[in-house]
Amino acid sequence: MGNVTIEQVAAVQAHVIEAVTRTSAGSTLSAQEQGRLLAQSCAEACDLLKEWLADPWWDRTRPSGDGPVKDYVLTQKEFARFLGPMLKTSLARASQCGVSVPESLVDEAREKVAATARRFPRMGRKQLFAQAEDRVKSLQVEVCALATEIGGTARPAADPAWRGKARKVLGKVSGVLLAVTLAMAGASPQAAAHNAAEWEHAMVRAVEVITVHYIADRAEPSLRVAPSRSGPQIY
Repeated sequence: MGNVTIEQVAAVQAHVIEAVTRTSAGSTLSAQEQGRLLAQSCAEACDLLKEWLADPWWDRTRPSGDGPVKDYVLTQKEFARFLGPMLKTSLARASQCGVSVPESLVDEAREKVAATARRFPRMGRKQLFAQAEDRVKSLQVEVCALATEIGGTARPAADPAWRGKARKVLGKVSGVLLAVTLAMAGASPQAAAHNAAEWEHAMVRAVEVITVHYIADRAEPSLRVAPSRSGPQIY
């Protein structure tokens, strides 16, 4: 990665989880304190997502050509033999930096992109990348707007409607940050050097497809990842 570090992600992720957890329905904190926690996390998430969208990772990953997503979905056997262990090892290193990443995340990400490929066999890599980028941009705009609102007089911290919206948006941010960690782990120099004799071009593309798809999925979990012509499809 270029600008964003796993340590940055870990710090923001921790604050987001704390804010969402401590402002649940049974919270003993005052409305003002809940608003403060949520506002702080919205502001930090706003800054991090802006930086992530400007990170060189996006330009490196943006497809120069196209091709169906299904062509880059590895079989379970291929995945289990190489990419799965490699990504899980990388995520274990990320966990040492403070990002709590469940080992099941890698399998979940592969299964989700495989399901999309089966459902939409003609969906291309360019469509997938554009959708991921657009969804993260939309989430960034949404969380930044919440941070701006709380900084003015339009929505006081005690407003339960604002707090409810902030918790919902921060929940999506938390999912995206795990996806960002997966992307960072898959793109790390250690990952690329791992078993270099087997690290072929197709493997690199497979990692990118898995991570880009997972970013799109976590940025808007209520909608399927689908070709744009199909329109929004709600689960």
